Amino acid sequence: MNPPSKLDEVLRHLNDKGITLPPGKIHITGYGDEAELSNALLALIRNGKKRAGTSLVWQHEYDNEAWAEVGDIEIVLDHSGNPSIVTRIAHCEILPFKSVNAEYAAMEGEGDGSLNYWRQAHWDYFSRVCTEIGKSPSEDMLVVCSVFEVIHIFPRTD
Repeated sequence: MNPPSKLDEVLRHLNDKGITLPPGKIHITGYGDEAELSNALLALIRNGKKRAGTSLVWQHEYDNEAWAEVGDIEIVLDHSGNPSIVTRIAHCEILPFKSVNAEYAAMEGEGDGSLNYWRQAHWDYFSRVCTEIGKSPSEDMLVVCSVFEVIHIFPRTD
């Protein structure tokens, strides 16, 4: 018998709390690569400022994990691995990094909401990811730009 997957564990946790997810393919995800960044991004979602998130196609390929598509449900974990937020993908587009526009950057809600801030913050983050997976960042690297709606927010555990 196989041990339960992380998804099984999280779904059991949600069920124990009486939380039923809407229909759709379910993904488990997180934001940021360190606790401080994760907490800051989750706070932006909690206060309604962040309505989009971006991931790197290369990382999905490296991890052998599909990215979420329109209608999919994402269970967002905090940096400690606890469910924090549940979202549903409302729009998804794969673009070269250099093609992300100011409207999308504003939906991400980070920093001052500008495209310049988005480019610098995401370049820094994706550069760290690229180093971990043996890739070199470039303006042409493909990113998954996802706009989401929040379905459920869990009470903070910290």
